[in-house]
Amino acid sequence: MTPEHKRRALNSDTEEADMLSSLPGEVKDKILTLLPVKEAGRTGILSRQWRYTWSSIPELTIRDGSYCGLFTKLVDGILFLHQGPVYKFDLHTKNFHDSEPYDRWLLHLSRNGIRELILQLRFNYKIPSSLFSCQALTCLHLSNCTIKLPHDFEGFKLLRTVMLEKSAVSGNELEKMVSGSPLLESLFLWDFKECLILNIDAPNLKNLVVLGKFIDIQLWTPGLLNLWVELKVKPVGNHHRRGKLAQALGHIPAIEKLEMHKHFVAHLAYGPLLEKFPVKFDHLKEICFSIDLADLEAAALALSLFQNSPKLKILDIRVCFFFFIFPFTRNNLLKFGT
Repeated sequence: MTPEHKRRALNSDTEEADMLSSLPGEVKDKILTLLPVKEAGRTGILSRQWRYTWSSIPELTIRDGSYCGLFTKLVDGILFLHQGPVYKFDLHTKNFHDSEPYDRWLLHLSRNGIRELILQLRFNYKIPSSLFSCQALTCLHLSNCTIKLPHDFEGFKLLRTVMLEKSAVSGNELEKMVSGSPLLESLFLWDFKECLILNIDAPNLKNLVVLGKFIDIQLWTPGLLNLWVELKVKPVGNHHRRGKLAQALGHIPAIEKLEMHKHFVAHLAYGPLLEKFPVKFDHLKEICFSIDLADLEAAALALSLFQNSPKLKILDIRVCFFFFIFPFTRNNLLKFGT
């Protein structure tokens, strides 16, 4: 390359760097929030103006994939060199199982205006009390965490979305947490530990997803629009409790989409038909459920549900065969419908 070509290339690179440097601060922040923190830090090579731009971005996404033993120092450096509020903190870890640094990081975040917190961990982590002082929280996603509310917990007044996955929390603690979040709109509960009876009192809730080994679900959610339920426990013996479970659907009059899977339909299928659905679902437009055709009670329940849904538009039925119950051989079942 001739000296003239080198000079032109250098000028071109300088012009491009200057164009990037002249971008408005909010545009730079938006670009950096779309990158993992490691890549965001590398943007410092673009120009001097970009060298410390990453340290003021309000959203941090951190993965521990290749950091191994340096992970603690990495996160400490990111948080304690950061300038300004941290509105979103998204942390996924696979290999790091020491709880003490997490306590330190959450304490720091609780003092910096955290609004959206995502902790996806691979070990059982006990949430410290500092988290429950984060009154600006609007979204909380915890995986493999143990939750114990402090005695002076006053709720999350701005919280709108909660996702709890493979976490341990008692029914009373969950009930207090939900009822203390008056703006809650979306609640996702997956594979809970310790909680068998689910009591949800949330007038503004719009979306509810429940998957786990619950034996009873009680809902007071008059504004609920979408419900997805999958129970992993078969109904046994307690007819009274199964009847209460059926009654729970009477407290979701605004429901528009209903999905029921695994053993939830079997739990509902108990008692006289008139007791199944105490009210009509005048807004229900879409139903999706799994059903065992050998279960006549479940079939009757499905009929009752259809009859109480005058505006139904979409019906998705997924047929499940339990060979130890169904009165035909497996070969006959495989020929069914052919």
